[in-house]
Amino acid sequence: MTDALRINGNAYGWASCLFKFANERYSGVKSITYGDKLETAMVYGSNRHGAPVGQTGGKYVPDEVKVVMRRDSAKAFVAALARQSPDGKSVGRVGFEGVVQFVEDETPHTHLLHRMRLVGQTASLEEGSEAAYDELTCTVQGIERDGITLYDQSRGAP
Repeated sequence: MTDALRINGNAYGWASCLFKFANERYSGVKSITYGDKLETAMVYGSNRHGAPVGQTGGKYVPDEVKVVMRRDSAKAFVAALARQSPDGKSVGRVGFEGVVQFVEDETPHTHLLHRMRLVGQTASLEEGSEAAYDELTCTVQGIERDGITLYDQSRGAP
């Protein structure tokens, strides 16, 4: 299947995005960065050509997720996580799911961020007219893009 031809149509942009973390939608997200990779290694044999004879299946490695949110949205999100913790105050061990959805036409694209945990918070404020933002750093154990993963799902999900 080729990419979609757009004539007088809209391409996916920031206004197309919806964000859900821990089953709640947040509109104060300014940016999000996430990614994953499959670290593989070449396999060599004793042959004269010296070229690889194969490649390992690899190790799946998701990158940390960085979310920049307006301070009020970040506060609400962290408070929601705290309510799920045993003591009602700690957030670093509370697991949650993330959803990034791109909606522009009749076919939305959905990226699922599985088994996330909040592992860092950075607050910053600058002189000027812009709102205050916080950067939240999360770990993620698996990423699905429209049901497609880098890892082999037939061997079980990470």
